[in-house]
Amino acid sequence: MPTLRGLSSVAQVLLFLLLSLAWSFSQSSPPQDANAPAATAQAGAAGTVSEDDDSADIPPFARGHISEKEYFELRDQEIRIRRGVDDLMRSPQARSQAVRKMQFQEQFPRLLLQGLNPFSALLPVQSTPSWTPLGPDPIPNGQTTGPEVPVSGRVTAIVVSPATDQTVYVGTAQGGIYRTLDGGATWTPLFDSAQTLAIGALALDLQNPDTLFVGTGEGNLSADSFFGVGLYIIHSASTATPVVTGPFNTDGTNDLFTGRSITKIIVNPTDSTKILVSTASGTSGLTGGAFGTSPARGVYLSTNAQSATPTFARVNVQTGTGVAQDPHHY
Repeated sequence: MPTLRGLSSVAQVLLFLLLSLAWSFSQSSPPQDANAPAATAQAGAAGTVSEDDDSADIPPFARGHISEKEYFELRDQEIRIRRGVDDLMRSPQARSQAVRKMQFQEQFPRLLLQGLNPFSALLPVQSTPSWTPLGPDPIPNGQTTGPEVPVSGRVTAIVVSPATDQTVYVGTAQGGIYRTLDGGATWTPLFDSAQTLAIGALALDLQNPDTLFVGTGEGNLSADSFFGVGLYIIHSASTATPVVTGPFNTDGTNDLFTGRSITKIIVNPTDSTKILVSTASGTSGLTGGAFGTSPARGVYLSTNAQSATPTFARVNVQTGTGVAQDPHHY
């Protein structure tokens, strides 16, 4: 059998016309639903008159021949056919098949004249991308309700040490902080002794990457988010004996952070005694309870972050502003 490349131009054009006619004929008669109600003239033939005969919703040509209910059912059936709704419900692949048919119709003349296979657009995808899980692996029996199935918790914050990318700290929604010193091969919990395991933000001291600032309270406002108790500081974070200190949450007198969520921590890169902390509403888990107007949400500045007992003062900022780092202004 001669190939498309071997056909003359006239033969290629004739072949294209024949295929186009065959395609159009196959698409000209949409399938009909055998169970759909049929439009009949039985009501009119019987000489009966109903309130549907003068319905404004039925076009004049159908009045007296079909009830309003039947008319809307038939109209809905026709709309579904034209929009391909029934085909889509029967097969999730219907839309992608229709797109490939459209591509075939658009590309057929060009591919034919180039001597290429014009039917390639109709061929199904032969392969799908392959994905490899990188971890961490889910907890085998971590689901607490219903059947026990593998689940994983949320990671809420990640920081990588500027000293080495093999050292990474990960904060979790309600699981504390984990550290890896080997690029993720093994992990060590650092925060199990704290008053809360709900983590909202992490930040490293760029002048001393072994100092890790931890903002407690998850700020995602989900049904299983929990409020925090303030800011912790972990000294010697990358060593075998990390020291967890805190929580720090006052202006010297008033508690500013308990019941809130710390969503961002920014450490001044040239003066790590100064840090900015932003807070958001805190929720109490599945009850959905949130704290009121005290302590106030906002942005707080500490100018003694490296002291034994850091304190914070609220910064006056415009409502709706975000937190960005500018070491020259705090």
